[in-house]
Amino acid sequence: MSSLQSYLLDLTQDIPLKYLKEIIDYAEFIKQKVKNEKMSDTEYLNSIPGMTDSIIKASKTDLKECSKKLEW
Repeated sequence: MSSLQSYLLDLTQDIPLKYLKEIIDYAEFIKQKVKNEKMSDTEYLNSIPGMTDSIIKASKTDLKECSKKLEW
């Protein structure tokens, strides 16, 4: 095992279980990107059901309605 793999394992042990899904999703994206070498970030996001609609909807939100504090 490489030192980078060891570091990744050590790093993920400190991350709460509820956030590990995001890391797995991103790792899958990178794996696909390497495999395809042509997939852009936009294409990846478009491949997620409902993501495009969610981004469009959020982009129309008036900034005054947005919180200044992140709750995550």
